[in-house]
Amino acid sequence: LIRLQCAAPTLTASAPGAIAVLARGPVPGGGQDGGFLTIEARGRCLGSGAGAPCFIDSDCGAGTCEKGAGVSLVGNVEAQGLVAGSLSIQAAGDVVLASVIDLDSTDADGDGGQLDVNSTLGSVTVGGRVEAISGRFGFGGIVTLAAAGDVSLGGIIDASGGDFDGGEIDVVSGGDVFVSGRLRVDSTAGEGAGGFVALAADGDVRLSSTAVLSADGHQSIDNFAGDGGTYLLSAGRDLVMAAGASVVAAGARTLRKYKQVIV
Repeated sequence: LIRLQCAAPTLTASAPGAIAVLARGPVPGGGQDGGFLTIEARGRCLGSGAGAPCFIDSDCGAGTCEKGAGVSLVGNVEAQGLVAGSLSIQAAGDVVLASVIDLDSTDADGDGGQLDVNSTLGSVTVGGRVEAISGRFGFGGIVTLAAAGDVSLGGIIDASGGDFDGGEIDVVSGGDVFVSGRLRVDSTAGEGAGGFVALAADGDVRLSSTAVLSADGHQSIDNFAGDGGTYLLSAGRDLVMAAGASVVAAGARTLRKYKQVIV
C-alpha cells in the first residue's frame, strides 16, 4: 500500500517515459500481486478555516475550497501482478494522465485492476495509455473517471476481459466529455461478452472523428459466442458523434450479435 498526499499547487510524478511508481509483483513483469496506490492532492480553504486542506467547500465549514492542487502523472505507473493492483487519485485541481498506467493481471484466471480518478474542482485528461486487462479466463478491469469540470479522453483506455467478459469504463463530468482516443472493453477469449461504457456529462458528450469505442464479444473454439457490450451516453446539452467516429458492440465474428446503445 502506497499513499501520497500533497497540498502544493501540483503533484508531478516523474519524467516522460520513466517509471513514476513501481508497485507490481516482485517477479519481473509482475509475477505476484500488484500493489495499491492512493494519491491525494488537496486544495486550501478560504474564509472560515483558512489554510486547512480540502477537496470541496463542505470541508471548510462556512468557507470555500480553493482549486489548485492537481496531479500530473507524466511517468509510468506499473502495478500489474497475478492479482492486478489498483490506483486511486483524488485532487482538488486538474488531473493529467500522460503516460502508461499498467493495472493488468499476469494470471490466466486473474481479473483486470481498478483505476479511480476524481477531480473535485477541476478537469481530468487522459493522454496516455491506461490498461486494466484481465487474463484469459478473467473479467476486465474497472476504470472510473469523475470531474467537476471537463473530461478529455485522447489516449487509450483498455479494460478488456477474457472468458468472464469485458470490463467497465465509467465517466462522469460536471462539464463536457470529449473523446478522441480509444475506449476498449472487449472480451478477447472464450465466449465472453463485451463490457460496459458509460459517458455522462452535465454539458456535451462529443466523439471526434478519431474516437473508437469497442465492446465486442468473443467466439469460443466450439462456436459459442458472447454478446456485444452496452453503452450508456447521457448529455445535459448536446450529444455529438462526428463523421468517422466508431462505436461498436458486436458479438463473435460469425454470429454478429449486437447488444445495445442507450442514449
